[in-house]
Amino acid sequence: MAILWRSWFAFVTILAVILSTFSLLFCLQFNSTLSELIAHRLSVIAHTTATTFKSVTDLGLPLEMMNNAQAILNHAQETDDTIRDIHTFTPTGKIIYSTAQRPNTVINEHVLQTLHHADHQEWRLETQDTIFSGSSIYNRHYQLVGGIVLDYPKHNFNSNNQKLIIFVLFTSILIFCSFAIVSFVIFKLMLSKAIRGMRYLDTISKVLHSDRSRRPFSSRYVNHKKENFGLLAPIISSLDAQIEQANAHFNSTRIALTTHRKTHKRAQPPSGISLALPHKKDAPAIDESNLSETFAKKLLPLITLLLILAVAILGTLSIRYMSQFIEPEIINRTQLIGKTINSDIQRAVNAGIPISKIAGAEEYLSALIQDFKEVSYIGIFSDGNVIESGNKESSSFSATNIEQTDLQYIINYAERSVGRIIIDIDSHFIRKQFNEVYLDIFVIIIVTIMITFESMVVMIWRTVTSPIMKLHTLASQQALGDFSKFVISKSNNSFEHIMDVLSQRSFELYHLSQRRTLSSQPEYQYHLSARHDGQNQHYTVLTKPQLLTFSHLNDIRWPLFLFIVADELPLSFFPLFTRAAENPWDWVDQSIIISLPLVGYLIAIFICSPFAKRLTLLFGYKKLLLWAMVPAIFIQIGLYFSTSVTEIIFLRTLSGLGYAIATLTYQDYVIDMISPQRRTRSLGSFTAVLVGGIFCGTATGAILADRLGQHSVFLISSALVALACLLIIFLLPANTLSTVNRQHHEFKLSSIIHLVTNKRFFSFAVGIAMPCNVIMQAFIAFIVALYMNQLGATTAETGRTLMGYFLMTYFIAPASTKYSEHKVSPSNITIIGALITGIALLFAGIANTQQEFLLAVLGVGLGHGLVRSHQLPVLIQLTESSLAQISQYVVLGATRTIERGGSIIGLLIAAWLSGVIGYRSTIILLGTLSLCGVLLFSLTHLIEKPIHNGD
Repeated sequence: MAILWRSWFAFVTILAVILSTFSLLFCLQFNSTLSELIAHRLSVIAHTTATTFKSVTDLGLPLEMMNNAQAILNHAQETDDTIRDIHTFTPTGKIIYSTAQRPNTVINEHVLQTLHHADHQEWRLETQDTIFSGSSIYNRHYQLVGGIVLDYPKHNFNSNNQKLIIFVLFTSILIFCSFAIVSFVIFKLMLSKAIRGMRYLDTISKVLHSDRSRRPFSSRYVNHKKENFGLLAPIISSLDAQIEQANAHFNSTRIALTTHRKTHKRAQPPSGISLALPHKKDAPAIDESNLSETFAKKLLPLITLLLILAVAILGTLSIRYMSQFIEPEIINRTQLIGKTINSDIQRAVNAGIPISKIAGAEEYLSALIQDFKEVSYIGIFSDGNVIESGNKESSSFSATNIEQTDLQYIINYAERSVGRIIIDIDSHFIRKQFNEVYLDIFVIIIVTIMITFESMVVMIWRTVTSPIMKLHTLASQQALGDFSKFVISKSNNSFEHIMDVLSQRSFELYHLSQRRTLSSQPEYQYHLSARHDGQNQHYTVLTKPQLLTFSHLNDIRWPLFLFIVADELPLSFFPLFTRAAENPWDWVDQSIIISLPLVGYLIAIFICSPFAKRLTLLFGYKKLLLWAMVPAIFIQIGLYFSTSVTEIIFLRTLSGLGYAIATLTYQDYVIDMISPQRRTRSLGSFTAVLVGGIFCGTATGAILADRLGQHSVFLISSALVALACLLIIFLLPANTLSTVNRQHHEFKLSSIIHLVTNKRFFSFAVGIAMPCNVIMQAFIAFIVALYMNQLGATTAETGRTLMGYFLMTYFIAPASTKYSEHKVSPSNITIIGALITGIALLFAGIANTQQEFLLAVLGVGLGHGLVRSHQLPVLIQLTESSLAQISQYVVLGATRTIERGGSIIGLLIAAWLSGVIGYRSTIILLGTLSLCGVLLFSLTHLIEKPIHNGD
């Protein structure tokens, strides 16, 4: 049942996170939407009131010369009873006119600062208790001569906000409890076969503990071949046979050793006993099984469906409840618009101008439709003539629960009706306001699905797959008569119980063997094994059993994922964050300044890359990862408090040091521990985890920056790094020192000179690795955010564009490595990927809309997914063929140095070109670079003999 409870617990945890995140975003969006509607309604009053002062200011007179100013303010306040006060003030803050009974002499300091920093005529300032909506007053020379500000209390606003929060919270809890119960039932049904298999293992465990000397299996109590154990069936079948054989070897060996101890007193080897020198100490056993991923993939569709359904239900109920607060504000604002239009048209009619002859009426109505999104149609009807703008909706009135007569305004002349104004409300306005929320939730669901998958892979690996593989390995060794290993039990389950019995057997035989002397040469130590050779059995003396250790990608999978997420959270807005900071170097081109934090980051990676392997050998994986990651916690906190470009450059450079050491240590862990036969697929999975973390960090960081502010993202990043460090402490085995021979692997810069003389290496490093890294840094990490901002995109929209890139890479990387492992040469796939990247960049350079640019970015993601997942396999195959005389780590270090050095230079050139020739031309040049590089590599690849596992 452990697999059921742990899987269910992982799901309900993710469900709680999703519902909490959605509730938070929804409440923030409601707050923003309602505040925006109120502020826009107030801005209409403020703008109309400020316009009346132009009759004085256009003549060059001061505001104090306005004779009926007080009456104008009083009339404006009567249009909305909720307005507390209206003030007219000078640019110095002196209040001239006010509707307050006892007005202050000067305006609020923050209001005055908002007036002077406003980019538009209308502006607003919002505090916890008040909304200030204002309009600047200019003279005919467009010089600021004063302002109008409306003081609006937020009592009703805050009350409505609290009601919505309570409703959303209650609804979320109800949905969570319902889905938790339903998911448990479904999980139990889906995992029933695996649970049955776990119970069968419990039976084996009980029998082994009850009597270890007897045959424990199929003929005694369970005919498991008639049972269906699902995904565990092959493993249980194999374990059954292996433990049965191991039991037979144990019994025969123990009997032989016991009999020999009773009958032989001299220290001479008996007949049938063979001697063997000690075996070389085994390298850590490696599990290449993907059982944990199989379990996670089986549950993933169900988890996705349940998450989407839960969010859809919560969203639908919340919007319906929220409408009762939004609709009255829409009505008030629409009626105010109608009164304003009626007043303007009435003024023209009173002047003797027929409605059909009013100049610019259609343009006037079109401007109102453009400014007020909740209005879908405005029409002026008079004697069969119609002046209109927008699209009339027949369902709009019923959708907003108001009478049609409430949106009709009569135009009178000489005490008779000469026309009427009709305003129609957009029935989908409220839904449109939450489109961004749903897009953000869609992104969050994708991110959560990835996090769920990574979590379940690690969870199932720790609780099911790893114990099974340890048991399988230990049982298979003992089935062959090898009792030289043992396993330490860490939990109370059937796997650990069986392993505990098998480990005790190793020690039991060891102690029996120590009671007799097989050799007169005490300096020798021997391993014990029972080997069948025809009719004879041979036994050799055993040294003390050694601990059976396992290392796997899943040991580092979750810490790696979280660390990358934390590092990439600011990616979607970091260039904009740098541009907004104080710049003490105003003599340097702004494009260069914006790129400097990223340049410093890359320089740090460039410097650290050659020393990563040496540090790994010195400290071991676990210690080195902690040394690299712990400082990142404080670096992210420093970025939160940073205000100048200098501080940002310094801190970002420091973060590059930690990132370089950490990621290369993670990568070396995989390379050192994975066998060559399975290395391509394992590196593909490593790339998928790496890119998945970048994707989740980029997409989530954009949403957080939009909702919470850019600085807050760095605090969240700091917390994620701290969590990754804790996982390193608890998940990574303590004895993870590199097992690689220290000789002939040291990398020196002089090694590059020797390596570049090799045509294959030169074409790969300069034609594939370096352009790929240049495009990643110059285009993805630098240009995309700035160019999207130029196209008018928000931070969230930029994040979603970058999300597309990383999503493509995330799915393409493991799929392509799985396909290329036995069918297509990694070199050929690398060529195809680089070609796709170049073509996509050329298309990005001519894209005119956000949608076209998004398609181009997706193309770059497809190409990079193919290239990045096959770079290491191609390079490692080079070290096993034409560069076989050079250490693999020297080649890796040289490649890292070339690609990172090239990316630094490429980024600086791209930043300079962006300021000189623009973003489009720079993107086209990057595409040309990719195509030239793939041409160089392709020519070398065709001329030389292809590199492939099967070639």
